[in-house]
Amino acid sequence: MGREASYRRAESMYSPRVEGDDPDEEPPEEFTFDLEDDLAGLNDGNGFGPSRKSRIIRICVWTLIVSVVCLGVAAAIVFTVRSRGEGDATPDAEETPVPEMHEPPPVYSYKIVGKHNHSADSFTQGLFFHNGLMYESQGLRGESAMRMYKLDAGVDLHLRPLNNNLFGEGCALVNGEVVQLVWKHGKGFKYSASDLELTGTWRYEGEGWGITASSDGKVVYMTDGSDEIRRLDPVTLEKSMDNLVVYDYDNTSVDMLNELEYIDGEIWSNVWQQDVVLRIDPDTGRITGKIDFTGLLQDEDKLQGRVAGVLNGIAYDEETKTLYITGKNWPVTYVVEIVPP
Repeated sequence: MGREASYRRAESMYSPRVEGDDPDEEPPEEFTFDLEDDLAGLNDGNGFGPSRKSRIIRICVWTLIVSVVCLGVAAAIVFTVRSRGEGDATPDAEETPVPEMHEPPPVYSYKIVGKHNHSADSFTQGLFFHNGLMYESQGLRGESAMRMYKLDAGVDLHLRPLNNNLFGEGCALVNGEVVQLVWKHGKGFKYSASDLELTGTWRYEGEGWGITASSDGKVVYMTDGSDEIRRLDPVTLEKSMDNLVVYDYDNTSVDMLNELEYIDGEIWSNVWQQDVVLRIDPDTGRITGKIDFTGLLQDEDKLQGRVAGVLNGIAYDEETKTLYITGKNWPVTYVVEIVPP
């Protein structure tokens, strides 16, 4: 039964009957009350007959009603006064604190110290370096795949294509396995790190964009294009802590967080369609620095007749402290050093 029908039924059940609904019903005796007449009736010298008893009962009823109403009004006044008093006594400390402002984070630049060939056919979505090999997730429906290759080798050691309806996204090494996100299907894949053999799948809510894991492997970080970074359990890949909201020095949040890499105790995230990489505190979400990679793709490295996409690919070799940066359909992966402001 819908809400409107339910209300109509209730009205029919509880509405007062209209006089004249039943033509054979005797009209009820009208109840009237006049306090002066009833009080006068007590002293009319006729004794306590039925009429006088009726009047006494009516007076008692009226007195009871008046008393109850007065008590109710008094209680309401007391409650209101107390409530206002308690509200006024609320300490200022319980009010929502104003977030603390910070100094603007430093903006770093870069220096190119090396180059490696990169497939211009790869729509790079995720990138990480492990045991001397590069692992890359590439996107676009019909072209999405998980790749493993040696830099400058020119061929893939292993390639695992995805179904044509899937759009590959970020990838990372988690718990000794390669994990790969897809964009909108809420499904991820697990592969063997040695040969990219499929070992399992896992589910998540919403979209998948970027993913990485802390150096100690205890926390997995995942983005979905919003201003939040999910924190997952590395074994179950389920949410293990509250999401991390990423915010700038003026306490405004920053969205479109995309590809991730965990570097020296920080989360590094590129911002979709921007040549900037954010350095993020993994405990607070505060942006501690920004790296401006404007102009990284050099003119001499661009292929004639090919359109290169945006910067999207961060990989880090912890052993050699080498940082690799590339982009969607870029023909080059750059080795860079970060230059302080």
